[in-house]
Amino acid sequence: MYSFLNSKRSLKERLDLFVTSAQKIYPDIIGIAVTRMDEHDNLYSVYRSADYGDNFPTFISSISKSPRLSKMRTSLEPSIIDNMLSHQSSVKSIHFRLLQSNCISSMACPIYTNDTFIGVLFINAKVKDFFSEKINYFTTFSILITLLISDDFNNKKAFHSIVKTVLLLSHHKDPETQNHLKRVAEYSRLIGLYLAKKRKCDGDFVDSVYPVSYTHLRAH
Repeated sequence: MYSFLNSKRSLKERLDLFVTSAQKIYPDIIGIAVTRMDEHDNLYSVYRSADYGDNFPTFISSISKSPRLSKMRTSLEPSIIDNMLSHQSSVKSIHFRLLQSNCISSMACPIYTNDTFIGVLFINAKVKDFFSEKINYFTTFSILITLLISDDFNNKKAFHSIVKTVLLLSHHKDPETQNHLKRVAEYSRLIGLYLAKKRKCDGDFVDSVYPVSYTHLRAH
């Protein structure tokens, strides 16, 4: 049941196993979605379970538009919606899309590392009052999953920093090339976020485009 903790598996594989394990115990679980936050407080999904289909949004506008997510960002405490059919949300279009995948109840958990908020883990189920009745179980699993995600985030961040440092050091006598690398990498990331907003790419692309742009430029 806890094989999703195996570090030899990719993060996606471990998250897929988490969903499978949870669904064996609670068949009403639809799945989970993991989102990351950009510098403008927008969320973009980097993982979503297959059962959402295309109904979990790739890009969610600024969390300041959602009182629920804004409060969670400050409190770093999970938030539960027992019945999305009756919940009045400021981001109604998102809830409408989730309802199309029969998401009736929702549990949102903050993802943070070193007390810094970096995203949200969403868990959805097909019946109302689902998470309130099983709060201990899903609080435990949400903690395990957010630990996996924050660990993956920190590993990627460290790798990106190493790549960036090595490549910039190779141009330490050429400040203009350094600045060019920075500009193109930043532009690449912004284009990735724009494409995610237009549903033209996924969050994995957004996460990888920044360091890849450095490497590509160095190769040329």
